[in-house]
Amino acid sequence: MTDAVVNAADPGKKALIRRMEDKHAIHVVEAAAELGLGSREYEIVEI
Repeated sequence: MTDAVVNAADPGKKALIRRMEDKHAIHVVEAAAELGLGSREYEIVEI
């Protein structure tokens, strides 16, 4: 999730990144993974 936003080509992403950082979004992702609500591991597949 966060990697997709950070690596996006969209010039408007700066505002979203700022909001994610202000809300400590990575901690939400980490906590969700610890609770078994998904995984932080992924593979990027080009199509």
